[in-house]
Amino acid sequence: MLRRHPGRVLAGVCATENELCKLGIPVGSRHNEVAPGHSHYGDFSEREQHSRFELAREQYALAINVEAKSMQEIASTSILPAAIRTAADTLEALVADDLWPLPNYEEMLFIF
Repeated sequence: MLRRHPGRVLAGVCATENELCKLGIPVGSRHNEVAPGHSHYGDFSEREQHSRFELAREQYALAINVEAKSMQEIASTSILPAAIRTAADTLEALVADDLWPLPNYEEMLFIF
């Protein structure tokens, strides 16, 4: 039934949008998307498709690079120090105080 009356459907959508805007609720229910490989002016040429592919690949590479640098920073500032501290705490508990070459937490807290 809606296929036979697209004008009425669009009019109803427009009326609903207008009423919502009067209430201060901005909406946009229509979009102008087209299928991949096409534009509003027709199919993309091979050169345009290649250009779009190169841009998408470059954006992907930049995003992956940012994520990799962030992961590296998190690992070097949070994960690695925590792992080293856990290992040192475990060793400190296993080694006798007179054989442990570094000050333990108690010595650092009360001596300095």
